[in-house]
Amino acid sequence: MGEHVVVDPRFRALLNELRTQRAWSLRGLGERVHCSHGHIWDLEHGQKRPSPAHLAEIAQRLAPHAGIDTVDTYIARAHDLVAS
Repeated sequence: MGEHVVVDPRFRALLNELRTQRAWSLRGLGERVHCSHGHIWDLEHGQKRPSPAHLAEIAQRLAPHAGIDTVDTYIARAHDLVAS
């Protein structure tokens, strides 16, 4: 059986909110961050945690479009939620 993963629902909601604000599909974000749309779905549904490298890649794509002043701010905000 797979390991039970606990991801703060606020991270999942943040990822989904920022992706949908850009009108990007799961596949669209996946292509931009070099992973499958299934992996993005898993992140948004709390099935997987993003690696630090993946979190940085996602932040680079989403933060500039989200009114978040810096990528570092997004990473810190998201990292706090993932680590919870």
